[in-house]
Amino acid sequence: DHLAPRQVAPAASGVDLLPTLLDLAGVPVPEGLELDGQSLRPLLEGDIAGWPDRTLFSHRFLNREPQPAPGAVRTQRYRAVDEGQGWQLYDMEVDPGQQTDIAGEHPELTARLAAEYGVWFREVTRSGFTRLPIPVGHAEENPVSLPATQAWFEGGPRFEQGQGWANDWLTSWTDTEARVWWELDVVEAGTYEVGLEYLCPEDEAGARVRLSAGEAEATATVAGTTLRQVPSPDRVPRKEVYEREWENLPVGSLELRRGRVRLSLEAVENARGRVMDLMAVRLERRTGQ
Repeated sequence: DHLAPRQVAPAASGVDLLPTLLDLAGVPVPEGLELDGQSLRPLLEGDIAGWPDRTLFSHRFLNREPQPAPGAVRTQRYRAVDEGQGWQLYDMEVDPGQQTDIAGEHPELTARLAAEYGVWFREVTRSGFTRLPIPVGHAEENPVSLPATQAWFEGGPRFEQGQGWANDWLTSWTDTEARVWWELDVVEAGTYEVGLEYLCPEDEAGARVRLSAGEAEATATVAGTTLRQVPSPDRVPRKEVYEREWENLPVGSLELRRGRVRLSLEAVENARGRVMDLMAVRLERRTGQ
């Protein structure tokens, strides 16, 4: 059975997701769209013969102008990583947890992968980095979660884990001058119920927060919560602790017009320390009105 569970050795990347889904759905690639990824359908169906050696690149765009780091290069065997303090190299076949940096043992390989990354980075940034607005209002995705990692922010908040990777959140938010915002593309005008996925110690609760978009706004008082950790599902233990049970804080409803809009979150009152730890904003469009 070609669909029987099995381990597939070739490395893949998030850029392979779109071409894979298009292939499985029988949908042609839109004209003029250049894809860096490759359909994984042959691997899913057990056909590994002829699968090419690949060099995969990744980059984390932080809350500033594009910088080369942090970024990484992945071949089938090795992964080179630059977090801003120089290149590291790991043998992924024997060290998938990336515990032992072997860049000093393989300087030529490390330099070659770093050079390839440089060529790739210059190519993908030659027109600048423009973060696309987040679409909201599609019936196929309702509610929509706006993660903290996709927010812009200023005035004090920072990512708990430093870089803002996929499951990170915003913390160290105390100043009423601080702002957190998301750029949205509202595809369907209407009334949206909004809430926050958050945590806040009881002894720091009480801040008054406001969500606004255009002329619409809603406010709420931050209630205290209990911190509950969730055992990590990772096969390779990490020093980061991303797994938490987040509480929901209903804020109210916003009338959103169709088109581009900035959704802003701010603390209008705060007297007890941290405003909150913020994981996401949740928007749900009312239907059937």
